[in-house]
Amino acid sequence: MGIINHMTQPQLPAMVRQIRSLNNAAPLNNGAIGRDGLLVYDGGAVTFANGAQVFTNADSVQLFNGNGVVQVDGTGVTVQWGGNALRVDSTGVRLLKAPTTTAKANLYIDTTTGKLSRSTAP
Repeated sequence: MGIINHMTQPQLPAMVRQIRSLNNAAPLNNGAIGRDGLLVYDGGAVTFANGAQVFTNADSVQLFNGNGVVQVDGTGVTVQWGGNALRVDSTGVRLLKAPTTTAKANLYIDTTTGKLSRSTAP
């Protein structure tokens, strides 16, 4: 933009057009996340058009969509759908509310801890 030297010169309409284009600009309509990524802070979240959400707190990063949750924290990963959950951490794999069967044992679930083990018994 330039200095208005004389009001009879056509500089003012050009300046008004530039200001109008800046006011109506939508720089994020075609935005992209570059190599520096996207910083979300202060309990913020990324919400997608379908309602899915990714957020972080002091302890974990979580992805929500409907009844499904995936949570990654400093000790492991939890995948949950409704009341059913799978937890994987350094001590093993745990199932919450696993279905039961009368078939021959192959996997063993400790009913107290939910820890999953493979049975080697014949």
